[in-house]
Amino acid sequence: MGDVERTLCHAIEVEEGIPISDVLNLKEVTDEIVEKLRKLRDCPSRLENPIIYHLDVGAMYPNIILTNRLQPSAMVDETTCAACDYNKPGARCRRVMPWTWRGEIMPASRGEFQRIQQQLETEMFPSSTPGAKPIPFHELNKEEQCAIEKKRLTEYCRKAYKKNSCNQNRSA
Repeated sequence: MGDVERTLCHAIEVEEGIPISDVLNLKEVTDEIVEKLRKLRDCPSRLENPIIYHLDVGAMYPNIILTNRLQPSAMVDETTCAACDYNKPGARCRRVMPWTWRGEIMPASRGEFQRIQQQLETEMFPSSTPGAKPIPFHELNKEEQCAIEKKRLTEYCRKAYKKNSCNQNRSA
């Protein structure tokens, strides 16, 4: 904490290019920063809620998520906590935060999807080799089946609902 004034002077003069003589309240700002650092040193375990308006975990690297202990409740349970190196009696390392799942889903219901699957079961699809007999849907490999189902469901949703997908938010 003894280097606060020197750090401020460096930031003002070197980084910002402002002469120290132009700064009117350097002593007050330095004292305020030192006081906040003292409070943080004396009470490192903070109790106030963080002010996080939006946290896009999908854009974060896993080490950042773990370093800041930002695990959704589905990722960390009591077993995980019991195996943690930092698990001590009275430890408040788990941050319980409200999480929202945001997904893009197709508007078709499960019944509509099952009808599409039944229709596909009766159809034949061209073979990948030229001149070969058509192949029934159930004999295609899983990847081809999934691709055909997705294509057919997308077409159905576009015709029936006038959209391919819709966004849905769920609180966890």
